[in-house]
Amino acid sequence: MRFKDLRLWPIVFGSISLLAAAVINYRSLQVPNWLSLGSILGAWLVALLVSARLIPMPEGGVGSCLASMLIGGLLLLPFYSLGYLGAGCVKMQMAFAAWIGCAVRLPRAMMVATVGTVSGGMVTAIAIAIFLKVGWLNPGQLFPAQVTLSLGTIGGLLACLYILVRRSAPGDEKGNESTF
Repeated sequence: MRFKDLRLWPIVFGSISLLAAAVINYRSLQVPNWLSLGSILGAWLVALLVSARLIPMPEGGVGSCLASMLIGGLLLLPFYSLGYLGAGCVKMQMAFAAWIGCAVRLPRAMMVATVGTVSGGMVTAIAIAIFLKVGWLNPGQLFPAQVTLSLGTIGGLLACLYILVRRSAPGDEKGNESTF
């Protein structure tokens, strides 16, 4: 699979949703339910259509969608329960992971959701630590975490795509084309 492969459209849609949430969060310090829950419901619908073979995708489906969504949420749950992230950020990450599962088979969907969520969480934690250290943020003050979470997640996604596409490049030792 190449970066320009049309089978990546659910991943592109999930990434655009993350970026939209980042812009809204930057402006209002909130992630609206209509965006996060709407994106989750849209991913579920697409996953059902993929599983029913009504959308031509060689991989992905309901199982992959739900499993990757669960991973995205569970990895951020501790940060939500400690008050470092809002519920909207967690739901938006779950939505992104659900879109990954629409296009990618289960093991890789879970890997991409994990790498994206962990990289987004790391970027967010580093940004908060820096902002606190230099005095741009006071303890207890709201921080637009969806911005750093989205950017880190998309960075992790691009790294996964690069590695997986590079591994499946023509001329590799296996000589077979990966479907991501």
